[in-house]
Amino acid sequence: MFAITMITEWKYLCERFNNNNKPEFSDQEAITIYLYAMHLEHRLKVKHIHKFASEYLRDWFPKLPS
Repeated sequence: MFAITMITEWKYLCERFNNNNKPEFSDQEAITIYLYAMHLEHRLKVKHIHKFASEYLRDWFPKLPS
């Protein structure tokens, strides 16, 4: 819920700087994985967070980019 509230408020302050304004993998999903991996799994590097998500959270996030 916190991630959704945060994204909802930030969408007016931030701009997506690419031509993909309708990504399959949402910003909310990315922030949820980031917060979960950092807080509960103590993974601090993006590479480690992505590896963890790819190995263990793929069922929950099937459109996780490779």
